Amino acid sequence: MPRASKKCKMVSSFFSSVYSLPMPRLAMIVNPHSGLQQGPQILDVVMPFLANAGLTLDVRETSHPEHAGEMAELMNVEGLDGICAIGGDGTFHEVLNGVMRRKDGKRLPLGLIPGGLGNSLMHDLQTIDPLKAAKRITRLDPQPMDLMKVECPDMTCYAFNLAAFGLMVGANIKAERLRVFGRRRYDVAALWEIIFNRHHKAMLTVDNGKPEEDDYAFITGMNTVHMGLGMKIAPRAKIDDGKLDLILVRRVRRHQLIGMLSKVYSGEHVSSPQLEYRQVTSFKITTSAPAPLNIDGEIKGTTTLTVTIEPQAVQLL
Repeated sequence: MPRASKKCKMVSSFFSSVYSLPMPRLAMIVNPHSGLQQGPQILDVVMPFLANAGLTLDVRETSHPEHAGEMAELMNVEGLDGICAIGGDGTFHEVLNGVMRRKDGKRLPLGLIPGGLGNSLMHDLQTIDPLKAAKRITRLDPQPMDLMKVECPDMTCYAFNLAAFGLMVGANIKAERLRVFGRRRYDVAALWEIIFNRHHKAMLTVDNGKPEEDDYAFITGMNTVHMGLGMKIAPRAKIDDGKLDLILVRRVRRHQLIGMLSKVYSGEHVSSPQLEYRQVTSFKITTSAPAPLNIDGEIKGTTTLTVTIEPQAVQLL
């Protein structure tokens, strides 16, 4: 009897200690305007799953552009185990930059539940389904992720996906005017840019090497494999290898660009002899006049552009 009584006390003590532990708590930033504007509906789907996994959510909804970044920068993170977002690449870009701007230096682990159109990072993680993304978050097992530090004359920010010059800038601008085409608007916009086959004179410097002046169809620095709707722009990229993947095409014929576009979803475009693929730690683009840039799918910043990889700058849930 005494032995049984002692065992019961030990079991009782164990469960008391477990249930007295504070529940993991996450801030959940919801962008109701991202992608197909389904953020609140996605929250309704994943919230019961996260609650059943023992997570407490502090839900905050954005009300204006850059609001997600403002929240991530200024919120009280005392007692939080991470900051998550429901949205697309733009929302995640805002959140991670808000965290990187925090004056207290607290870089909590970040999580993303896809609610946008492109979802480039989630394509890399093979986690396009919101419930699958929520399941990954419940593990509370943060993994390191590199960031690209992007420096321009008019701003400095961090990118997790891409920093692009040339064709991918024009295509992104055009895509915003072609929303009537839905998810295919990126393909239509890229084809439009290829038809005009614009080239851009620039000076490219890689890893502090010798500057290369030429006419470029595009220059793109990638931290992820994917951009847009699952395009495998940089098939050799890894988000934690301390490298950025630099893809560039100099002056090229229109039919050659169309050939590359037809293979971009499989990643086979990198075998084209007109395309150069390098893994580097930094690059710089200089132009005679300021030229717009595509940073994580947003048109922001102008040349001169300097991009430097920052290894394992954040933790990803």
